[in-house]
Amino acid sequence: IRGLVAAQNFLQFPAQSTSSAALGLTGRLLYILFRPMFDKHFYVHLDLFTSERAQIRLSISNGYREFKITQTSIQFPYMTTGTDIHWSVLCLDLHMIL
Repeated sequence: IRGLVAAQNFLQFPAQSTSSAALGLTGRLLYILFRPMFDKHFYVHLDLFTSERAQIRLSISNGYREFKITQTSIQFPYMTTGTDIHWSVLCLDLHMIL
């Protein structure tokens, strides 16, 4: 997904953003296939619900410079080297992260 205004170029699953909308996924691992571009920022936001019904936003981006954790969010920096624009598979172990 590309465009001049990053906030207007995104995918949202499910399409409706309501408190009752959810994909209902329960797996431990999440795989993301993407192609980071050297001179472009990207952000991946995942809203996760724990078994205790707490909501955590997990964010991964090459726009972050350091790891940051708060009570409601976790931010992971994604570092690329040089002009590396190859396809990448990112595997997240959600149980370990949470």
